[in-house]
Amino acid sequence: MFRIMSYKAIKFLTLLLMIVGSFSTLAKVLEQEEFKTHLRWTVNGIKEQVLIKKGSNALTIQTLDKKLFTQLISDLLKIKKNTNYIKDFEYKGDKLPAEPAKLTLKLADDSVELFTFYKDQSRKHIIDFWINKDLVTTKEAAVAKKPAVIKLAKPVKKITKKKLEPIPLKKKATKKAVARVLDPEALMEQTQKKGYRDFRYGAAFIWDYDAFIPPLKQDINLAVKTPAYLYNVKDRDYQNGGEKEENMQLTV
Repeated sequence: MFRIMSYKAIKFLTLLLMIVGSFSTLAKVLEQEEFKTHLRWTVNGIKEQVLIKKGSNALTIQTLDKKLFTQLISDLLKIKKNTNYIKDFEYKGDKLPAEPAKLTLKLADDSVELFTFYKDQSRKHIIDFWINKDLVTTKEAAVAKKPAVIKLAKPVKKITKKKLEPIPLKKKATKKAVARVLDPEALMEQTQKKGYRDFRYGAAFIWDYDAFIPPLKQDINLAVKTPAYLYNVKDRDYQNGGEKEENMQLTV
């Protein structure tokens, strides 16, 4: 009886996991909500997996996760574009994983402002688009109060003939040969590849690269699995190690 109940419980749990997995694969990455005061985008994803940058007239969304980016573009093409906030968009992700996939949104004009934040509990990036009405009214007032410019007649200038004088020829200065001193550091910079940056001795903390995490195929919980789970380390033979092992133990 106990075996039958455990077998049914295992089947039920397997079915439940399959249903949850199907819902997770079909989950949306991008959701759009329109309010009276602003437009809201919700991007579902881990905080370190998505990078959102704000510019003067554009917004960029970058990621190294191919599946997430593909679903993001698929959701973007399905939603209705609000031209009051977004003028156009472009995307590229053909260079993954060497370069992050990027989605660039071109804003309607300078009056569109952005506000972004992240919800840790629900793992959602929130992007709010809103229009700065003070800036719009200032522009309209400047256009309305522009005074009309009256063009005045220009006085007619008298044309006087000038005598052409011959231009004296200048003698070319002879250049003296100067011995060129070679700079070894400059030669090294020329021979090195463009865009290469050294990562030794902690130099990775200096370069202004964006921090990304690649999509992990298998998560490792160090609270349950120690590093020995990935790499088996053999125990040292203390008794049959000889003088070498004795000296090592004395040193330790």
